[in-house]
Amino acid sequence: IRDFCLSRGLGDVYKRQVSTQSTGSHCPRMSQLGESNKYQIRKAEPADIPTIIDLIHRLAEYEKQPEEVVITNQQLLEDGFGEKPLFHVYLAEILSADKCLSVGFAFYFLTYSTWKGRVMYLEDLFVLPEHRGKGIGVGLLGKCAEEAKRLNCKRFEWAVLDWNTPAIKFYQSIGSKPLNEWIKYRMDEQAINAFLEGKYSGKTNTEKQ
Repeated sequence: IRDFCLSRGLGDVYKRQVSTQSTGSHCPRMSQLGESNKYQIRKAEPADIPTIIDLIHRLAEYEKQPEEVVITNQQLLEDGFGEKPLFHVYLAEILSADKCLSVGFAFYFLTYSTWKGRVMYLEDLFVLPEHRGKGIGVGLLGKCAEEAKRLNCKRFEWAVLDWNTPAIKFYQSIGSKPLNEWIKYRMDEQAINAFLEGKYSGKTNTEKQ
């Protein structure tokens, strides 16, 4: 999860809310957080791809890395909405002037633990800054947790930026634990190609310096 801004009492908000499902582009039913804060959470459909792309870009802009986003509508369509989807998305919507506005999303997929079995990994959880503090982020997290339970996942995992102190405190308060003993590694496309072509030194970055 790259960003999740929390306010007081959001855990209680999720316990009180009534989550709804909708497959339409309108908002027939809404969870109530006061008259001005109605929202719903639903599974994304192929028609929502432009909205998902927009939220991904908004997230990247918020993190000051807009140039890193290269994903396309076609990629999302092929990878997420075919016979064997590689990921799933929940969208959070609010009712504004009789129209639905998508204000957040949760992007997740299944992976596997050789020790435990099925694992759900939450790649992104993002709520637009102007719509935070309404319980929407917790609602998205809760929907993913419900799906993880339904799928009999043994773990529900995510990452959080080390400077996001409010989120870290909240995650610990709901029973999640930091994996301090693990260091996350990544190869980008260039590194993968270099590795496969044998163009690597075998030395650590420290040794190179």
